[in-house]
Amino acid sequence: MCDKQERHAQFALQPHQHIEQRDADRHIHHRDSFIRHDEVPQESVEDRSIGMQRSTASQYPGLPLIVMGGDEGGAAIGTSSITYRGSTPMRSFADVLSLQRGAHNLRLGGEVQHSEWRARAAVFSYGELDFPTFKDFLIGNTGPSQFADGTFAFAHLGTGLQDRDFLTTDYHLFIQDEWKVSPRFTVNLGLRYELDLPPYDTQGRIGGFDPELYVPRMEVTGGFPVGPPAQGIIEAGNALPQYSLPGVLRVGKRMAKSIDPNNFGPRIGLAWSPLGSGRLALRAGYGIYYDSTLFGTYEQ
Repeated sequence: MCDKQERHAQFALQPHQHIEQRDADRHIHHRDSFIRHDEVPQESVEDRSIGMQRSTASQYPGLPLIVMGGDEGGAAIGTSSITYRGSTPMRSFADVLSLQRGAHNLRLGGEVQHSEWRARAAVFSYGELDFPTFKDFLIGNTGPSQFADGTFAFAHLGTGLQDRDFLTTDYHLFIQDEWKVSPRFTVNLGLRYELDLPPYDTQGRIGGFDPELYVPRMEVTGGFPVGPPAQGIIEAGNALPQYSLPGVLRVGKRMAKSIDPNNFGPRIGLAWSPLGSGRLALRAGYGIYYDSTLFGTYEQ
């Protein structure tokens, strides 16, 4: 069985500048962070030592994942189907201004956040052999099971580009008013705007399929088009020449059509203290929030 060594590293630097003036405060934040994750298989046995041959063995030495009796809850040996090594640098700059005007405490500001995801994900690069029953394993059968209590087996090996270097920059703005209507009643009103751009790979190593562009081939056999579609398969517009495919439509470098310029999020909050002692407070709030898509979603 393969041992796997995992290493994690995290670093963060967050300088903060505070400028105080009459009835106004200004806070400037600059944050740098770096997170690294490594999964390094520690293989004691290589496939060539037991008579197996694999085209990726020199780059990924060790054993493929071998499942012995998957339909029976059997054991597995070898390397995990997916191993991941990568880092996530992030840099952000934020500027917030606070103003006190009578019963109103105004805050407004913005943030720019630049994020990267440098990933090397070996997906099935070690290969996988899945035997439905232990008896299929003993006879080396990776096709349909030869026994009544088994289903289907499979064997596969992943090849191709394993590296990705995704970048994106997000822009956020907000304004908020904390209004002290009375000593017992406070109203918070705010509006936030977010522009979260889809990430892109710096070398255009990403492709996909756009159903709106689909054009089937005219040659048909048995009621189905022969070969890949004439149109519909796309690749990133910034793909380097060694990664570009002839006849494939080049689109924008971000690929995804998920740029929404209308991410306005209103916020409202209420706080009421019915007792003069201030020991009891009733609060209510409402807001619209947005979340950006994870890097891995685009990589898939």
